[in-house]
Amino acid sequence: MPLPPSASPDESLVHDGPAIVFQRRIGRGLRLLALLFVVPLTVSLPIYGSMVRKTDWAQPQLAGVVVVTLLMVVLPLIFAGLALVYALWLPSLRLRLDPQSGTALLGLAAPLRRRQMRYPLSQIEIVRIELEEDHPSYDTSRVVLRMPDGRTVAIRGFFRDQEAQNWGREIGRLIGGAAGGGTSGFHGA
Repeated sequence: MPLPPSASPDESLVHDGPAIVFQRRIGRGLRLLALLFVVPLTVSLPIYGSMVRKTDWAQPQLAGVVVVTLLMVVLPLIFAGLALVYALWLPSLRLRLDPQSGTALLGLAAPLRRRQMRYPLSQIEIVRIELEEDHPSYDTSRVVLRMPDGRTVAIRGFFRDQEAQNWGREIGRLIGGAAGGGTSGFHGA
């Protein structure tokens, strides 16, 4: 009997027939909100430019110039850069573990790039299952998978430790079946 879906606002883990599908989404609204951090840069640079033109360069107050440059150029540039990276490059993720085809299909999608990788299901490893009770600083439990190329996928969004353990066993059973039925797919400590 399939496990009930595990879903949080931005992650979901469900059965799709015999396959297991995990999705981590970054919504358009959140990406647009991140782009709002670019606005201070467009406002602060012209103000800074006018302040630089009015500066008496014969006797500049070095501390004031450094502070104004830091606050009106450097910090807005850092925030704008981070916002652009988040909004345009940070990918949403979709992982499909399909026992019928014996493959794991990992899709990464962001506005400026898309990648899709196919792995043999038998070579996926469950590195560890981290429970909230063992790691009180975590806000949720997680199941961490390692792809054959070394990429890791952390499946979070479980409301209870038992839910993470059940899904970890289910994923291990699916991987173990692809590997010949003998292993659980769990290779971590």
